[in-house]
Amino acid sequence: MLKLSIPKSNSICTLKNTGGYILIVTLLITALLISMVVEFVYSVYVSTSALYNYRDAQNLSSMASSGIKVAISYLDNYLASLEYSTIDNIALPVTGLSDDGSGEVLVLTIQDECAKFNVNSIVFENGELNDERFASFVRLIEKLQLDKDVAYRIADWIDYDVEERILNGEKHAKNYFLFSLDELMMIDGITVEFYKELRPFVTIYGAGLININTASPEVLYSLSANIDETLAVRLVEYRKEGHAFEKTYDILNVAGFEDKGTSLMGKISVKSTVFAINSTAKTDEIVKVVDAIIERSATGTDIKYWKEF
Repeated sequence: MLKLSIPKSNSICTLKNTGGYILIVTLLITALLISMVVEFVYSVYVSTSALYNYRDAQNLSSMASSGIKVAISYLDNYLASLEYSTIDNIALPVTGLSDDGSGEVLVLTIQDECAKFNVNSIVFENGELNDERFASFVRLIEKLQLDKDVAYRIADWIDYDVEERILNGEKHAKNYFLFSLDELMMIDGITVEFYKELRPFVTIYGAGLININTASPEVLYSLSANIDETLAVRLVEYRKEGHAFEKTYDILNVAGFEDKGTSLMGKISVKSTVFAINSTAKTDEIVKVVDAIIERSATGTDIKYWKEF
Protein backbone atom coordinates (compact mmCIF):
# COMPACT_ATOMS: atom_id res chain seq x y z
CA MET A 1 0.00 0.00 0.00
CA LEU A 2 1.21 3.48 -0.96
CA LYS A 3 1.22 6.02 1.87
CA LEU A 4 1.45 9.79 1.44
CA SER A 5 2.93 11.94 4.14
CA ILE A 6 3.22 15.76 4.52
CA PRO A 7 6.39 16.98 6.12
CA LYS A 8 5.50 18.31 9.50
CA SER A 9 8.43 20.68 9.52
CA ASN A 10 7.01 22.81 6.64
CA SER A 11 3.66 23.23 8.38
CA ILE A 12 5.26 24.31 11.59
CA CYS A 13 7.52 26.75 9.71
CA THR A 14 4.53 28.25 7.87
CA LEU A 15 2.63 28.76 11.10
CA LYS A 16 5.61 30.35 12.73
CA ASN A 17 6.09 32.76 9.82
CA THR A 18 2.41 33.71 9.89
CA GLY A 19 2.58 34.39 13.62
CA GLY A 20 5.66 36.56 13.11
CA TYR A 21 3.90 38.64 10.46
CA ILE A 22 0.91 39.15 12.77
CA LEU A 23 3.21 40.25 15.58
CA ILE A 24 5.01 42.76 13.36
CA VAL A 25 1.73 44.18 12.05
CA THR A 26 0.41 44.42 15.60
CA LEU A 27 3.53 46.27 16.72
CA LEU A 28 3.31 48.67 13.76
CA ILE A 29 -0.34 49.42 14.46
CA THR A 30 0.44 49.93 18.15
CA ALA A 31 3.32 52.30 17.32
CA LEU A 32 1.10 54.22 14.91
CA LEU A 33 -1.63 54.57 17.51
CA ILE A 34 0.87 55.72 20.12
CA SER A 35 2.29 58.24 17.64
CA MET A 36 -1.21 59.56 16.90
CA VAL A 37 -2.01 59.84 20.61
CA VAL A 38 1.28 61.63 21.31
CA GLU A 39 0.67 64.01 18.39
CA PHE A 40 -2.85 64.70 19.62
CA VAL A 41 -1.70 65.29 23.20
CA TYR A 42 1.10 67.58 22.00
CA SER A 43 -1.29 69.49 19.75
CA VAL A 44 -3.71 69.96 22.64
CA TYR A 45 -0.81 71.04 24.89
CA VAL A 46 0.46 73.58 22.35
CA SER A 47 -3.03 74.94 21.72
CA THR A 48 -3.73 75.16 25.45
CA SER A 49 -0.36 76.83 26.12
CA ALA A 50 -0.99 79.31 23.32
CA LEU A 51 -4.43 80.02 24.73
CA TYR A 52 -3.03 80.54 28.23
CA ASN A 53 -0.21 82.72 26.87
CA TYR A 54 -2.73 84.81 24.93
CA ARG A 55 -4.91 85.13 27.99
CA ASP A 56 -1.95 86.05 30.19
CA ALA A 57 -0.68 88.53 27.60
CA GLN A 58 -4.08 90.22 27.45
CA ASN A 59 -4.25 90.38 31.25
CA LEU A 60 -0.75 91.84 31.46
CA SER A 61 -1.56 94.36 28.73
CA SER A 62 -4.60 95.53 30.69
CA MET A 63 -2.52 95.63 33.87
CA ALA A 64 0.19 97.75 32.20
CA SER A 65 -2.44 100.15 30.82
CA SER A 66 -4.05 100.42 34.24
CA GLY A 67 -0.61 101.16 35.66
CA ILE A 68 -0.50 104.40 33.67
CA LYS A 69 -3.75 105.48 35.34
CA VAL A 70 -2.32 104.60 38.75
CA ALA A 71 0.77 106.71 38.05
CA ILE A 72 -1.36 109.64 36.88
CA SER A 73 -3.44 109.41 40.06
CA TYR A 74 -0.24 109.32 42.11
CA LEU A 75 1.04 112.47 40.39
CA ASP A 76 -2.29 114.24 40.84
CA ASN A 77 -2.28 113.55 44.56
CA TYR A 78 1.38 114.48 44.93
CA LEU A 79 1.24 117.75 43.01
CA ALA A 80 -2.16 118.93 44.22
CA SER A 81 -0.88 120.27 47.54
CA LEU A 82 2.51 121.59 46.39
CA GLU A 83 3.65 124.63 44.48
CA TYR A 84 6.83 122.84 43.47
CA SER A 85 7.88 119.29 42.48
CA THR A 86 10.96 117.27 43.27
CA ILE A 87 10.16 113.98 41.50
CA ASP A 88 13.02 113.13 39.22
CA ASN A 89 13.02 109.39 38.62
CA ILE A 90 11.11 107.08 40.93
CA ALA A 91 9.95 103.46 40.69
CA LEU A 92 6.78 102.16 42.30
CA PRO A 93 6.68 98.31 42.47
CA VAL A 94 3.27 96.68 42.73
CA THR A 95 2.87 92.89 43.17
CA GLY A 96 -0.17 90.75 42.60
CA LEU A 97 -1.35 87.15 42.26
CA SER A 98 -3.33 85.82 39.31
CA ASP A 99 -6.21 83.35 39.53
CA ASP A 100 -4.02 80.35 38.69
CA GLY A 101 -1.52 81.22 41.40
CA SER A 102 1.25 82.53 39.13
CA GLY A 103 2.96 85.67 40.31
CA GLU A 104 2.46 88.93 38.42
CA VAL A 105 4.53 92.05 38.97
CA LEU A 106 3.75 95.60 37.94
CA VAL A 107 6.52 98.20 38.10
CA LEU A 108 5.79 101.89 37.48
CA THR A 109 8.57 104.34 36.71
CA ILE A 110 7.93 108.09 36.64
CA GLN A 111 10.47 110.47 35.15
CA ASP A 112 10.39 114.27 35.02
CA GLU A 113 10.59 115.53 31.45
CA CYS A 114 10.98 119.12 32.65
CA ALA A 115 14.37 118.18 34.09
CA LYS A 116 15.60 117.87 30.50
CA PHE A 117 16.44 120.26 27.68
CA ASN A 118 13.68 120.66 25.10
CA VAL A 119 15.27 120.13 21.68
CA ASN A 120 12.30 121.67 19.88
CA SER A 121 12.93 124.96 21.70
CA ILE A 122 16.04 125.71 19.62
CA VAL A 123 13.75 126.89 16.81
CA PHE A 124 10.95 129.45 17.00
CA GLU A 125 7.55 128.55 15.55
CA ASN A 126 8.23 130.86 12.59
CA GLY A 127 11.17 128.65 11.65
CA GLU A 128 13.93 130.97 12.79
CA LEU A 129 16.70 129.88 15.07
CA ASN A 130 16.34 130.68 18.77
CA ASP A 131 19.91 131.83 19.31
CA GLU A 132 19.79 131.71 23.10
CA ARG A 133 18.33 128.19 23.31
CA PHE A 134 20.57 126.99 20.51
CA ALA A 135 23.63 128.21 22.40
CA SER A 136 22.42 126.29 25.46
CA PHE A 137 21.97 123.16 23.35
CA VAL A 138 25.49 123.45 22.00
CA ARG A 139 26.79 123.83 25.57
CA LEU A 140 24.97 120.64 26.57
CA ILE A 141 26.38 118.70 23.62
CA GLU A 142 29.89 119.93 24.35
CA LYS A 143 29.49 119.05 28.02
CA LEU A 144 28.61 115.51 26.97
CA GLN A 145 31.73 115.51 24.76
CA LEU A 146 29.71 114.97 21.59
CA ASP A 147 30.12 116.54 18.15
CA LYS A 148 28.60 120.05 18.39
CA ASP A 149 28.15 120.24 14.59
CA VAL A 150 25.27 117.81 15.01
CA ALA A 151 23.38 120.63 16.75
CA TYR A 152 23.22 122.46 13.38
CA ARG A 153 21.92 119.34 11.68
CA ILE A 154 19.18 119.00 14.29
CA ALA A 155 18.24 122.66 13.90
CA ASP A 156 18.09 122.22 10.14
CA TRP A 157 15.96 119.12 10.48
CA ILE A 158 13.41 121.05 12.54
CA ASP A 159 13.39 124.19 10.41
CA TYR A 160 16.53 126.25 10.03
CA ASP A 161 18.02 126.91 6.61
CA VAL A 162 21.62 125.78 6.89
CA GLU A 163 21.51 122.99 4.29
CA GLU A 164 24.27 124.35 2.08
CA ARG A 165 26.74 124.90 4.92
CA ILE A 166 26.00 121.73 6.86
CA LEU A 167 24.64 119.25 4.32
CA ASN A 168 26.65 120.40 1.27
CA GLY A 169 23.58 121.40 -0.69
CA GLU A 170 21.73 118.13 -0.10
CA LYS A 171 18.20 118.98 0.99
CA HIS A 172 17.27 116.56 3.73
CA ALA A 173 15.09 117.99 6.50
CA LYS A 174 11.70 117.58 8.10
CA ASN A 175 11.05 121.32 8.48
CA TYR A 176 8.86 120.83 11.50
CA PHE A 177 9.18 120.10 15.20
CA LEU A 178 10.10 116.61 16.36
CA PHE A 179 7.19 114.34 17.26
CA SER A 180 9.47 111.78 18.88
CA LEU A 181 13.06 111.69 20.10
CA ASP A 182 13.57 108.61 17.93
CA GLU A 183 13.46 110.95 14.91
CA LEU A 184 16.93 112.13 15.87
CA MET A 185 18.37 108.90 14.49
CA MET A 186 17.00 109.85 11.06
CA ILE A 187 19.32 112.87 10.95
CA ASP A 188 22.69 112.63 9.23
CA GLY A 189 25.56 112.37 11.67
CA ILE A 190 23.56 110.96 14.58
CA THR A 191 24.68 107.46 15.36
CA VAL A 192 23.11 105.04 17.81
CA GLU A 193 25.93 105.79 20.25
CA PHE A 194 25.36 109.56 19.93
CA TYR A 195 21.64 109.08 20.52
CA LYS A 196 22.19 106.93 23.61
CA GLU A 197 24.51 109.55 25.11
CA LEU A 198 22.17 112.46 24.41
CA ARG A 199 18.77 110.90 25.12
CA PRO A 200 18.80 111.02 28.98
CA PHE A 201 19.23 114.80 28.90
CA VAL A 202 16.74 115.92 26.23
CA THR A 203 13.02 115.92 25.58
CA ILE A 204 10.57 117.31 23.02
CA TYR A 205 7.79 118.14 25.51
CA GLY A 206 6.99 121.07 27.75
CA ALA A 207 7.51 124.80 27.49
CA GLY A 208 11.28 124.52 27.68
CA LEU A 209 11.60 125.69 31.30
CA ILE A 210 14.07 123.63 33.32
CA ASN A 211 12.96 122.49 36.78
CA ILE A 212 15.89 123.36 39.05
CA ASN A 213 14.56 120.89 41.64
CA THR A 214 15.19 117.91 39.36
CA ALA A 215 17.62 118.85 36.57
CA SER A 216 21.01 117.14 36.34
CA PRO A 217 24.30 119.10 36.53
CA GLU A 218 24.71 118.71 32.75
CA VAL A 219 21.37 120.36 32.01
CA LEU A 220 21.91 123.09 34.63
CA TYR A 221 25.32 123.79 33.11
CA SER A 222 23.73 124.33 29.70
CA LEU A 223 21.44 127.10 30.97
CA SER A 224 23.98 129.90 30.73
CA ALA A 225 27.60 130.64 29.91
CA ASN A 226 27.76 132.18 33.40
CA ILE A 227 27.28 128.75 34.99
CA ASP A 228 30.38 126.61 35.19
CA GLU A 229 30.60 122.99 36.25
CA THR A 230 31.33 123.93 39.87
CA LEU A 231 28.17 126.03 40.18
CA ALA A 232 26.01 123.35 38.52
CA VAL A 233 27.24 120.70 40.94
CA ARG A 234 26.85 123.09 43.87
CA LEU A 235 23.17 123.58 43.05
CA VAL A 236 22.61 119.81 43.02
CA GLU A 237 24.46 119.44 46.33
CA TYR A 238 22.24 122.18 47.79
CA ARG A 239 19.21 120.04 46.92
CA LYS A 240 20.78 116.94 48.43
CA GLU A 241 21.10 118.79 51.71
CA GLY A 242 17.32 118.86 51.90
CA HIS A 243 16.64 122.26 50.34
CA ALA A 244 13.81 122.32 47.82
CA PHE A 245 13.31 125.33 45.58
CA GLU A 246 9.77 126.46 46.30
CA LYS A 247 10.10 129.55 44.11
CA THR A 248 12.44 130.33 41.24
CA TYR A 249 14.07 133.17 43.17
CA ASP A 250 15.15 130.67 45.83
CA ILE A 251 18.07 129.91 43.53
CA LEU A 252 19.63 133.14 44.82
CA ASN A 253 20.16 131.35 48.14
CA VAL A 254 22.79 129.08 46.56
CA ALA A 255 26.33 130.37 46.89
CA GLY A 256 27.51 131.76 43.57
CA PHE A 257 24.01 132.37 42.23
CA GLU A 258 23.36 135.62 44.10
CA ASP A 259 23.91 137.59 40.88
CA LYS A 260 23.87 134.92 38.20
CA GLY A 261 20.51 133.52 39.34
CA THR A 262 18.61 136.61 38.23
CA SER A 263 19.67 136.10 34.61
CA LEU A 264 18.05 132.65 34.67
CA MET A 265 14.55 133.94 35.25
CA GLY A 266 12.39 132.91 32.30
CA LYS A 267 14.53 129.83 31.75
CA ILE A 268 13.81 127.92 34.95
CA SER A 269 10.86 126.63 36.96
CA VAL A 270 10.28 124.81 40.25
CA LYS A 271 7.23 122.73 39.31
CA SER A 272 7.05 120.27 36.44
CA THR A 273 4.08 119.70 34.17
CA VAL A 274 5.28 116.89 31.90
CA PHE A 275 6.18 113.36 33.01
CA ALA A 276 7.24 110.16 31.27
CA ILE A 277 5.62 107.02 32.68
CA ASN A 278 6.78 103.47 32.06
CA SER A 279 4.40 100.71 33.16
CA THR A 280 5.84 97.19 32.97
CA ALA A 281 3.67 94.17 33.79
CA LYS A 282 5.34 90.77 33.75
CA THR A 283 5.32 87.15 34.79
CA ASP A 284 8.19 84.68 34.53
CA GLU A 285 7.57 84.25 30.80
CA ILE A 286 5.64 87.25 29.46
CA VAL A 287 6.33 91.00 29.61
CA LYS A 288 4.01 93.80 28.50
CA VAL A 289 5.11 97.44 28.53
CA VAL A 290 3.29 100.74 28.09
CA ASP A 291 5.22 104.00 27.71
CA ALA A 292 3.32 107.26 28.02
CA ILE A 293 4.03 110.99 28.22
CA ILE A 294 1.46 113.01 30.14
CA GLU A 295 1.13 116.76 30.50
CA ARG A 296 -0.72 118.33 33.41
CA SER A 297 -2.48 121.67 33.18
CA ALA A 298 -5.19 123.63 34.94
CA THR A 299 -7.79 121.87 32.79
CA GLY A 300 -6.60 118.33 33.48
CA THR A 301 -4.11 115.75 32.24
CA ASP A 302 -3.42 115.16 28.55
CA ILE A 303 -1.72 112.06 27.17
CA LYS A 304 0.81 113.32 24.62
CA TYR A 305 2.36 109.96 23.74
CA TRP A 306 1.35 106.29 24.14
CA LYS A 307 3.19 103.16 23.02
CA GLU A 308 2.49 99.51 23.88
CA PHE A 309 4.83 96.63 23.23
